[in-house]
Amino acid sequence: YLGILQQDLAGVGRTGTLIALDVLLQQLHKEKAVGIAAFVQEMRLSRPLMVQTESQYVFLHQCIMDSLQPKAGPKSEPLYENSDMIYVNAIALKEYDNQSQI
Repeated sequence: YLGILQQDLAGVGRTGTLIALDVLLQQLHKEKAVGIAAFVQEMRLSRPLMVQTESQYVFLHQCIMDSLQPKAGPKSEPLYENSDMIYVNAIALKEYDNQSQI
């Protein structure tokens, strides 16, 4: 998604898009409804040019739609999917330290 956020002036559109997404997802959670265009218009009263491009609007809509989709899989998924990688990295660092001491 983040590739579509690259085309705006001085980062105002990207920043506005991420701010809007954060607030709209919170609003969706609390009120079960959102108004993307109304919120962007409200943001622009304080800071012009927030959410500048069509692709940024599409991004907001897609993220909201994605958040409404039912989640697949069991709810007991581990928080850290790659927790075993911590041990692999620790072993690699230990070996690196041992080699650098030689």
